[in-house]
Amino acid sequence: MKYIKIKSKYAERIKKILLKHNIFNKNANAFHKEEYVYFPILNVDKQYIKKIINIPFSTVSKQNSNSIIKKLTLRNIFKNDKDVIKSYDLLGNIAIINIRKNITTKMYLKSKAILAAKVLMKIHPNIKTVISKAGAISGIYRIRNFYYVAGKKNYIAEYRENNCIFKFDVRKSFFSSRLSYERTRLIKLVKDNSNVVVMFAGVGPFSIEIAKAHPSSKIVSIELNKNAYLAMCDNIKLNKVKNVKPVFGNVKKIAKNCKNFADFIVMPLPKSSMNFLDEAYIVAKNKAIVSIYVFGQKEHIYNDTIKEIQKHAEKNKYKTNILFNRIVRPYSKDEDEIVIDYEIIKQ
Repeated sequence: MKYIKIKSKYAERIKKILLKHNIFNKNANAFHKEEYVYFPILNVDKQYIKKIINIPFSTVSKQNSNSIIKKLTLRNIFKNDKDVIKSYDLLGNIAIINIRKNITTKMYLKSKAILAAKVLMKIHPNIKTVISKAGAISGIYRIRNFYYVAGKKNYIAEYRENNCIFKFDVRKSFFSSRLSYERTRLIKLVKDNSNVVVMFAGVGPFSIEIAKAHPSSKIVSIELNKNAYLAMCDNIKLNKVKNVKPVFGNVKKIAKNCKNFADFIVMPLPKSSMNFLDEAYIVAKNKAIVSIYVFGQKEHIYNDTIKEIQKHAEKNKYKTNILFNRIVRPYSKDEDEIVIDYEIIKQ
């Protein structure tokens, strides 16, 4: 069995890359040892791995990973209880488990949640708190409720990504670690000396990571949720970035203050971002690139979204080019979240 050995701080980002490129060996288990994480990989050329991973790593062959660490995983423990533990997310010091049923209604489910928490804290020593989702994301602020399960009773996440750190209350602000690949992608897409508008900026991950990678650029970061806005302001200070201007308020009202400003526009509000095509056009320079995130039916989402963008361009008398698209993640059985990069060219 072959493993890739990397430092723990890179684990979340590297795992996503391995999965995206179909290198992660799903028939084996990852494990920790001291300050390193070992991910099982398929037998591919090391030079190929170097092309997609830009951090130091080594490959290790182990005949039996059980001799290094016990195979203690949620998959093994809950293989007969698939209706209980659905998935989990790691946000630095906090793990969020997704239990299919309300854990407060049955002691059996609650005991399974506590067991899951102990497993996660064993696998990931940096996890100090485990909480469970208690309903779907809802409201204009995209927040949800949580149940405390185990560990230190705390809801303030400290999450690291791309040499940045973000602190926020998971109950009061939306944040998704599953967008880390997208944030890395946009860091590469944005050029130095650019003007960027990030709509629906949340606690600031897109804005701050772009700002840190491109200190010569100027970023306007707009957020409507007061709690998320205040966390973003704190995160700007925490990461010592000087080129992000946080703005509290509604994009519909604020866009006119950024008229013809942006070279790049980021719109990470997949549920309703298509309602803000006017605002993207308003803030765009004569030529600008928009990255827009959208939910939609798997079979139709690309065509429907592109048609709507092209219809908006025709109505407002500007040209548009579709530059890039990809599935960001499955959202439900019938829906995906996608991103489309398109170009605005004003006539």
